[in-house]
Amino acid sequence: HDDLIAEAPERSHLIEYAFSISGISNYVTSGQYALYGSGIAPVETWSSSVAEPIVEVRVHIEPEVFQGFLSDHELASMRLEHLIGESDLYYYNCLGTTTVAMQTILLQILHCQFQGITKKIY
Repeated sequence: HDDLIAEAPERSHLIEYAFSISGISNYVTSGQYALYGSGIAPVETWSSSVAEPIVEVRVHIEPEVFQGFLSDHELASMRLEHLIGESDLYYYNCLGTTTVAMQTILLQILHCQFQGITKKIY
């Protein structure tokens, strides 16, 4: 196996929650999460080392689906409007430290006891 370097052009981006379990991926290191809003993602270059594999859980959701879960009032009261970005503006992003509760759920996802379609739904 070889180290990997990949490039992505400027592109449309969904809402995304990314959790790093191990390794270093772009700006997120082990034990951190990143939250990205919708909008335009900038040109990016990713690298991955054979010596330090990356384990992540990434969740993507269409802005319209996300909005379907919450009313405009709920979006405003929870201060989540920034996640619904304009399609011609760069996306919102922030980093944080993964909590113990988050880590527990991530391990359940990675070590899911189910098989087949049930595992995919889980």
